[in-house]
Amino acid sequence: MELLALIEKIPTTFWGVVVGSFFTITGVVITNRSNTKRLKIQLDHDREMKKLERELNLRKEIYLAAAEAISAGLVLVGRIGNFNIEYNKLMESFEEKSPSITKVNVIASDDTIKAFTAFMEELTGGILRLSHQRIKHGVLQQRISFIQTQLDKALEERDRMISLMKEFNLAGSTDKQRWAAIEQNNDFERKRIYELSEEKIELELQLFPAQMGLARECQSEIAILTELLPPLLKCVRNELQLPFDEISFKQVIEGSQRKQKELINQFIDDVTKHLGQLKARGLHTHNQEDSPA
Repeated sequence: MELLALIEKIPTTFWGVVVGSFFTITGVVITNRSNTKRLKIQLDHDREMKKLERELNLRKEIYLAAAEAISAGLVLVGRIGNFNIEYNKLMESFEEKSPSITKVNVIASDDTIKAFTAFMEELTGGILRLSHQRIKHGVLQQRISFIQTQLDKALEERDRMISLMKEFNLAGSTDKQRWAAIEQNNDFERKRIYELSEEKIELELQLFPAQMGLARECQSEIAILTELLPPLLKCVRNELQLPFDEISFKQVIEGSQRKQKELINQFIDDVTKHLGQLKARGLHTHNQEDSPA
């Protein structure tokens, strides 16, 4: 009873202050909770954005390295037909960069992995097929190189015999036996030069069509590989959140392929025609001085 009496004695204004303070505190609490919630959402968003940025940077790094490896593979396919470059030298760049393609499996989506796998299967198969052809034609190339070495030695020995003849004549020597030996060696080297030159030219005439055929096969393999590039690039650029006009890209690639094919075919036709004309005229006129009697 005393408590109720004491409460009744409290002024009404006091209760107004208490109630007002209560609502103020309640408003502050609600506001703080709302701010805390918004702050948490903002922090979660920032954390997610930073995570996405790190993932994108990682994807860019891996995909750019893989793109360099693919480019090295295409260059390798195009150069396999070049016998002036040793096979080990041809493979160096691709072997150095190809391991970066395996990293794609760590971060790529299923569609991207499938596109990369399809491309690499075709690339590996193309390299093996072309390498097999190169090895077969390489036997001719090695034979030509061996003959050229022998030809250089024969030319050097013939020049030495000619020098000895000049010295013999200038000295006014009358040693007929020595002169006969020099002349016999000179005739032997002239005949050897002629025979080696004949064999070398014949082998080169066999090798050239083989090389040109291999060059066409290289171009065909590149055309197949470039057809696999658009879906691969589409997958990669989607993962990197970059736009990609697949139709326009295909048109550019197809136009480039047609142009390269025309240039290669024109080059092969021109050289083949020129070699045919040389062969028809005899092709060995440069050896007339050294041809055996």
